[in-house]
Amino acid sequence: MVELVDLPVYPFFIDLGYYVLGNKEPFKTFKASVPILATWDDHDYGYNNGGKEFPHKTASKNSFMKFWNISPDSPMRSRGGVHNAYYYGEGEFRVQIILLDTRWFLDVISREPITATRDTSKHILGEEEWQWLEQELRKPARIRIIGSSTQFGIEHNGYEAWANYPHEMDRFFNLIKSTRAEGLFFVSGDVHYAEISRRAVDGLYPIFDVTSSGLTQLEGSSKPNMFRVGDSFTDFNFGMIHINWNDNPVTISQEIYDINGNVRIQNKISINDLKF
Repeated sequence: MVELVDLPVYPFFIDLGYYVLGNKEPFKTFKASVPILATWDDHDYGYNNGGKEFPHKTASKNSFMKFWNISPDSPMRSRGGVHNAYYYGEGEFRVQIILLDTRWFLDVISREPITATRDTSKHILGEEEWQWLEQELRKPARIRIIGSSTQFGIEHNGYEAWANYPHEMDRFFNLIKSTRAEGLFFVSGDVHYAEISRRAVDGLYPIFDVTSSGLTQLEGSSKPNMFRVGDSFTDFNFGMIHINWNDNPVTISQEIYDINGNVRIQNKISINDLKF
């Protein structure tokens, strides 16, 4: 997930932001050597904490499609937002990666500090994206990685997160249950520090959320999170997911690295831990 600098809400400046990013030598080197699956968050969608009311979101989507070379026949072009799913491997080695769009349909509640809403008419994904997500979760996969630009697993702390929309979180939990989608966990960003969260839900296996954020910008300190596994890490970082297919049972290593390549946070789980 790539987040640009905070830009004014004009299409020209969105294109300019992508131009600046695309011409940075470290990014060009990275893009040439590593396949990238892209989504957006607020600042590369439009503006800070923006949602469905953003008047230039279609132009912003066009800029996104152009910069990331999205195929002309991609289904992303015929639906609202930039959510998409990707598949790797076959049979027992099939991995599904779902990148959500948490901006296009987002009903903005308030400025920070944000009070969690009880208004069930307020949404993060919107009905169109929910229906698409259900179809994807019904497709076969051994491991499912859900990419959310804002954090899914944390407690409410007044900043952007799924915890501000508890009914939307419950809908997600219930959707996992109804589709019997196993092997699922989240990856997220946004907050400029790193942590791993674990949510225990009745009738469901534990839901992990691996947050890696702060590749180029730092927050200074982490926020309270009763669901945190171990410690947070507040320096520059990047995340890695290692699927150890040769282990019996298969294990998944969720790791946070510092800029020197040292592991600072690690959580290793068995695929059997992500089953009903």
